[in-house]
Parts: sequence; C-alpha cells; structure tokens
Amino acid sequence: MEFPLDRGVIEANKGNIDALTMRTPLVEHAIPEFIRVPVRLAEGKLMLICQIDVVCDPSIVNQKRKTIGTVAGVNVTKVFMADKKANIYEIASAGKVAEMFSRKRLDYILTITSNDFGSYVDLPEKQYQTAELITIEGYHYLHIRHQALMPDIEKALALAIEDIGPYPKGSISR
Repeated sequence: MEFPLDRGVIEANKGNIDALTMRTPLVEHAIPEFIRVPVRLAEGKLMLICQIDVVCDPSIVNQKRKTIGTVAGVNVTKVFMADKKANIYEIASAGKVAEMFSRKRLDYILTITSNDFGSYVDLPEKQYQTAELITIEGYHYLHIRHQALMPDIEKALALAIEDIGPYPKGSISR
C-alpha cells in the first residue's frame, strides 16, 4: 500500500510500515526516520507542461499570476514549488489533471516523466510545450530501526533491477 509522505512517517513510527518505496531525495528533510537505500529505482524529470499558445520556460514557476496544476499528494511537486511564486492548483488524480489540461482549463501543469515509466500524467496525443525543471531520482527508504538490514536490502534491490529491469510503470503512484 502506498501512503502519502506524512502518513507514511506516522505509520512507520507506529510500527505499521517498515519502508517507503519510490521517494526522491528532495523529501529527505521530511523523513529523518528513514535512510535511503543507495540503489536508484528510477530516474526522471520534473516537467512543466504548457499549452501551445503560452510562454513555456522554467521561469513560469516564479511568476505570481500563474497557476500550475498538480496532482494532489505528489510530494515532489509540493517540495519543488514550496519556495516558488506561482500558485498551485491541486487536483485529485493524474487523470483529472490531464482532462483539465486537455480542455484548456489550465495553461500549465507539473508532471514527472521518465524513460523507465513514461509520464505520471498521461496526456492525449495533442501538441503542447514542455520545459524541464529538475532531474529527480527515486529510491527505497528504510526505517532506521531496520538499518541492520541495509546491506541485504541493497544487494536484493540491485539483483532485482538487474534481473527484471527498472521500476515498472504500473507501480508508480506518487
């Protein structure tokens, strides 16, 4: 089961979960109870997707009068936008973000894209612009009470990636 970041920390501290899967180092400050397993599960980019008829460059995130759609609960976008000037409009699901963008109710959205799993927000084949904001990586995080298991988990993850390939698209949920 996938938990939002804050809920994952609460559940781990209660002893209900032992690890967080597919998190980015951008959120490490919020999860001091967890240590990163040093095996990269995936690499991607945080992308600004723009309608074709608007200016599209990374400076948009620092413009006060711009509103950028994001998927609610996606920790990477929240952390990235925390010190930016543009407004965030959180939408319940990736499908709804894509729908609102396709209907031109939003000029801008944020999404994560990766060669390993594609785009978190699947957009219909329609022309739009993109601007790369940052490169991100995904890792497994282990609760510190299990740090003695780190060598075994590191080895097992490396072997699994070697055997079955990168993190599967259907497993990406946040």
